[in-house]
Amino acid sequence: MSKILWDGSCYYINHTSDEFNFGNRRENIILCQLRNKASNLNAHLLKDYLTDDPHCSHCGYEFKWNVHYFLECPKYSQQRDILSQQFCDIGVPLQINFILNGSSEYSHNLKCKIISYVHNYIKSSRRFWHFLQHFFSYFFFLFFQRVGLIDLY
Repeated sequence: MSKILWDGSCYYINHTSDEFNFGNRRENIILCQLRNKASNLNAHLLKDYLTDDPHCSHCGYEFKWNVHYFLECPKYSQQRDILSQQFCDIGVPLQINFILNGSSEYSHNLKCKIISYVHNYIKSSRRFWHFLQHFFSYFFFLFFQRVGLIDLY
C-alpha cells in the first residue's frame, strides 16, 4: 500500500507493504537490506567498495547477488530444502522475486507465510549472525564505559 508521507522537510511516497512489517524486526531489517542490495553479502559490499572480493566466503563461488545466498550456495542446502518444501506446500514457486518481494497476487495471509518462511531461512542460515555479535559487543562496551571499567581518556 502506497502512502504519501511528510517527514518535516519534504513529501515522499512510502511503497512498503504491510507484510514487510510482519515478524521479527531483525529478520525484517536483513530482508530489507537484501532487497536493497545493501547487506553484508560480498557482492553487495563490493558494489559499495567495502571489499575487493566478490566471492562467497563459504564456497568461493562468484556471487550472483541474492540468488546465490538463497538458491545456490551449498553451505545452505539444508535450509534451502526446508524453504523449498515450505514454498511447495503453499503452492508458491521458489524464485528470488517471491523470496524478496512476495507478490501482489497473493492474499495477506499467504504473503505473511512467505515472509515467515524466509525469516526462518535467514535465521537458521546464521549468515548474518555477526549483526547480533556487533550489537552485543557495542552494548557491553558502552555498559563498561558507563560503569567506569573502561576509560577512553
